[in-house]
Amino acid sequence: MEATARDTRLDYVVDTFSHASYLSMAVLNARLLERAILSNDVTPTQYRILIRLVYQGGSLRIGELAEMLDLGASTVTASVSQLVEMGEAIRVKSTADQRNVHVILTSAGQRRAAQVDAAIRPLLETMRNRFPLDLRRYASVSTLMVADERSLFGAHAMPANVNTALCDEILFTANLASHITRDEGLSLNEYRLLLGLLDHTEGAHPCQMTRELNMMANSLAMAQGELARRQLIACHRDAVDKRSVLMEITSDGYATLDRTARAMREGLTTLIRPGLTHEDLVKHQRLAEGFLAAGGSGAPQNSAATL
Repeated sequence: MEATARDTRLDYVVDTFSHASYLSMAVLNARLLERAILSNDVTPTQYRILIRLVYQGGSLRIGELAEMLDLGASTVTASVSQLVEMGEAIRVKSTADQRNVHVILTSAGQRRAAQVDAAIRPLLETMRNRFPLDLRRYASVSTLMVADERSLFGAHAMPANVNTALCDEILFTANLASHITRDEGLSLNEYRLLLGLLDHTEGAHPCQMTRELNMMANSLAMAQGELARRQLIACHRDAVDKRSVLMEITSDGYATLDRTARAMREGLTTLIRPGLTHEDLVKHQRLAEGFLAAGGSGAPQNSAATL
């Protein structure tokens, strides 16, 4: 690997991972988490609405939900309409202002949130446990800070909520990262593949990268084809196994990754507000330590959406 490639990896890519803790891992695992949520007959956006209703007292306005989720009001309205059809929420016009519509959680919606929580808990724990303890501690603090900024818990933050915050942050971060990479001329999967190839100085087989990136074979093939077309990676026959293809990053690929990693680092810092106080940090450190002391499992408390 060229010296410039090493510099890229050390100065920008690793910093992208470490600066916002495990947030780039969120990008790598969001698709797995989305599929796990969808298998419980609810979309990721619907689930994020339900858990906010659980933690915010069961009632929020459409505008409040849109702000909390950083989504357009029309997107939130469509998801709420589906939840209403499913019987998991109801809409009530404000008595003070008929233009304001309150979304109210039903008992069915509360049960659905608990059902999804139970289903995704093992996956979330597996994701978190891939990190060494020091990074896991930093990740837990980061998760809670972002959850606080995105108005997830209200007054109900506790150690057992860390996994719920992790889920929400993964979904939010994957969406943000997708926008960042698109602005830099890459798809999210293309960026993931470039990142993954950094660990393989002698090249990597496509089947190997599908496993490491948790990516479907056809998705990886599409990313591989586009990166090769743009000469950001080179593909050649394996000298040992002539039937196999090896992928390597080109010098143009390193330059593109360098630029995108810079943008990713800058974009991910927006998840944590600049005005974070020392008291906020101490609170989140205490919650994170409680979570880790419990073994990172987040034993359920008296909340339907607590993991």
